[in-house]
Amino acid sequence: MAPRKAAGAADSEKKRKRDKAEDVVRLKKRKGQPQEEATVPSSEKKSGGPGRSSQLAHPSTRAIANQRTTWKLSEPMGGAMADIDPVFSTDEEHLIIAYHTSLQIYSTADSLLERRIKLPEEDRPARIVAIALSPKSDELVWIGCADGTLYRANWTSGEIERMTRKQAPALRLAGVTVEMVQLGKLEKEVLFLSEGAPGAWSVTAYDATTLAKTAGRTLFTAPKNSSTAIDLLRTANNGRFVVGSSGNTVFVGGLKTAAGGDRSSETTLDDVAYQFYSLDAADEIACLDVRATNTKRGASLDLVVGCVRGAIYVYEDVFSRLQEATAESSRKKKVNVRPRKHHWHSRTVNSVKWSRDGNYLISGGPESVLVLWQTETSKLDFLPHLSASIENIVVSPRGASYAVHLDDNSTMVLSTAEMKPTFYVSGLQSLTLTQMPAKDAHVRRTWQPIQSITKPIPAAINPADASRIWLRVGNGQKAAMTGDQPSASLLQTFDVSSFRSVAKQPLARTNPTENNMTTQGQPLTEPTVTHLCASRDGQWLASVDEWQPPERDISGMPGEPLLKKEWARDRREVHLKFWSVSDRREEDAAAAAAGAADEDVNAYDLVTRIDEAHFTSKAETIFAVEADTRHGSRFVTLGDDAVVRFWGIKTRVRDGLVAKDDAGRPLVSWHCTQSVPLPLGETDDEKNGHGGSPAARHNSDRRNGALAFSEDGSTVFAAFGGPDNEAVLYTIDAESGVVRDTLQGMFRGRIRGVAVMGSSLVLLSADLRVFDIVADELRYGLTVLDSIPEAELSTASALTQLAVGRLANTFVVAVPYKLGASTSETDAATTATAPKKTGQTTPSRFASRLIVYSPDHAEPLFTKNLPHLVVSLLPAVGLSGFLVIDAAAQMWSIADAADTASLGQSLADLNLPSTTSTASNAIAATLDINGDDDDEEEADEDMHDANGAGAEDEDTYGVEDAHDVVIAPQKLREIFEAAPATASTSIEELFWQVSGLLSSLPSVVRAG
Repeated sequence: MAPRKAAGAADSEKKRKRDKAEDVVRLKKRKGQPQEEATVPSSEKKSGGPGRSSQLAHPSTRAIANQRTTWKLSEPMGGAMADIDPVFSTDEEHLIIAYHTSLQIYSTADSLLERRIKLPEEDRPARIVAIALSPKSDELVWIGCADGTLYRANWTSGEIERMTRKQAPALRLAGVTVEMVQLGKLEKEVLFLSEGAPGAWSVTAYDATTLAKTAGRTLFTAPKNSSTAIDLLRTANNGRFVVGSSGNTVFVGGLKTAAGGDRSSETTLDDVAYQFYSLDAADEIACLDVRATNTKRGASLDLVVGCVRGAIYVYEDVFSRLQEATAESSRKKKVNVRPRKHHWHSRTVNSVKWSRDGNYLISGGPESVLVLWQTETSKLDFLPHLSASIENIVVSPRGASYAVHLDDNSTMVLSTAEMKPTFYVSGLQSLTLTQMPAKDAHVRRTWQPIQSITKPIPAAINPADASRIWLRVGNGQKAAMTGDQPSASLLQTFDVSSFRSVAKQPLARTNPTENNMTTQGQPLTEPTVTHLCASRDGQWLASVDEWQPPERDISGMPGEPLLKKEWARDRREVHLKFWSVSDRREEDAAAAAAGAADEDVNAYDLVTRIDEAHFTSKAETIFAVEADTRHGSRFVTLGDDAVVRFWGIKTRVRDGLVAKDDAGRPLVSWHCTQSVPLPLGETDDEKNGHGGSPAARHNSDRRNGALAFSEDGSTVFAAFGGPDNEAVLYTIDAESGVVRDTLQGMFRGRIRGVAVMGSSLVLLSADLRVFDIVADELRYGLTVLDSIPEAELSTASALTQLAVGRLANTFVVAVPYKLGASTSETDAATTATAPKKTGQTTPSRFASRLIVYSPDHAEPLFTKNLPHLVVSLLPAVGLSGFLVIDAAAQMWSIADAADTASLGQSLADLNLPSTTSTASNAIAATLDINGDDDDEEEADEDMHDANGAGAEDEDTYGVEDAHDVVIAPQKLREIFEAAPATASTSIEELFWQVSGLLSSLPSVVRAG
């Protein structure tokens, strides 16, 4: 094996030298062209002289001319679960969860993903608004989209087809249900759709077998003054009852039957007649559920309604009572149609359901408490302290379990007997920009939720385990978006290899109670984790969290509003924390083998908390945290006090002896080893002032900064400044703390990123500049935000991000671009970067463009527009690619196809059965980043088979008439799991390692 490795290393070295030579040739050609950037004396470049603006060019959207790009973008992985009821299979062995543009099918026995069904439209498909299991075939599920498109999918095989209706163009959809309706002597599958347009919504029935040929039958039309859609549509008793709601009105419909109940004449939908009644609830309706039973008097319909202010109303036998109340005979006797009222929830009842036997009601809301109501006695039972707000509740077909969808992008299944989870799945729990309005959007409250993401979400890849990502999250979307700043104080550990959440760890104080409101109805806010940074060896994690009292809580203070802001800012709490990361993968494997859940409990131990790490007369904001690229036990921070501080560890000593923990290991703590005041930062501090008027002090909040270590760890580059004074780049000796040099004129607007690549310095603001440190000259500069109007520049540039891949000598920039304004209710607000006010159109929406550059030339290597904003941009550990997290909780991987190591796999590639589409092949596997060679593709398929659900035909690899070879499973596991999931070993290396296990055989015969 040694000669093979040496040969491989030699080939890699030759390839690097060849690529370097080609880059030098291209660089010389570029310097010789007059159209390229003008050569400016280094003195002017260094001071930001008059030649600086002439060096900026507009970025090209095409790759390098005469060079075929090898960079590719994967299919999106994951996503945010939609606010739609999950669907159990008839045998309760599978759970179908709806995402905004796809369905995912999970096994309820082991919580594993079995299949993903993506909508065929590749270019921004409409969001899913409803799904319904076909009563005719248990393997089919109907999918309704907001733009009126209907799909029918086979969730067992993954096939999906578009179902065309006769009416063209199709009306927009708000709800879909399916029933088997008796028409004459036959039972037919009938679709009940809530469709229409603003101000003209109706409930229409369609024969599923003749959708393209026969028009639908309109059963009910909402009043013209109805401003909201019939978004809650339910049917029961084989289509005998139809119930919908719009605003605070419930529409209850039932079949009109002839005398004696004879329906033999109803052979088509045109022969079916419904009688509808309307009920005005006391409040706007957020959810409802129906339950039909057969009594001696006939079919009975029970209705339960949940409202936006916490009330629940129960109507028993509602249709019969409405019939009696409107009949002529009812004038002689009074018919009671009043509901029974239950009230425990303090805010919106997001979901309420009947139990199968009708003895209980199950409800949930923002309190993170599952409430069980006994209908006869009104006795309450609670399941408190769930991880987030409850969005949807579904009772299984046999009533043995409840599926609960939470707004932290997770779903669990609880057994009704023990109320313990038997199933749990979770995706990325980062903040998202939802596509659907909140159920209580029209309720005037004392506070308004955050409707925009104005800063990148802190995230980091574990250097010791490249398959795990650390991500800042909150206690669900609603709880996180309640204050002036996001309340996000948790750390989610996410496994990319299995694409599931491993654990959540609090990094700051939380409010894990249902009583998280003040007496004035204001939500309690939690600290916000603003920075995450892992050490080079992955043994340490540094975090920064901030909190300040909300201005709304400040009363009795006269003067201008800036005084309240300054008073709150003076009481800001800023904590710098250092966490010890324990490697407990072996314990996790042992727990998994014993059947325990995959947990990471106590994997992160808080070693040191530093209050006011940067301060003047008060705690100052920390702008950046960076880890030393050479030493695993050193960090550096930059604060608003214009000071760069270095942090290192020291051993704890008690009474002259080294303090040790229970395992006998020395205890350490973190402390500041040196402080480096920035020279111009002090002048800037005096200019803008931490003293002076409130307006001047408020201006200091607009400053920012960034840090970067050189690759050898000897130098720190610190960028610091603000919009009123130009940002300056400082070069600091990491050992002595001496400021060696300053560089001005390199930033326009706010600083968005600083990174080092060999001798190149990449600087990102509203412009992108690459500066050669050794030659002391600017290589090139680009204007990256030139397509955005000046009025929206500051808002759009907030999510401009930079990530560096040192292995491939490339870097990627995420730049927002404008999509345009929209007034449609169903258009996604997923890319809004400013709050939406009532009565206004959706603000200008933005998405992100990914651009891959080399520091040697200004032409991009790769450019791709994403449909959403990028909220986190991460360089892959040990690979040449990057990981991207967008505002829809999706993960993308971008990598060079020439790299033999795979960066990431979409859900379609996680050893799942193949999924085909009759309308499109959009559900195929994600991009193959192993190249286009046929042999490599076949080898990649063999690799997937090896990592799949076992080698059922493994005995075919043996030699005929030879004794069976017994190989310990852990030996194979050591081979296939030696490398992280994002960096799989080459096929050739795997072959020789597996062959080594079979060396006791006379010969080894390769299959195929």
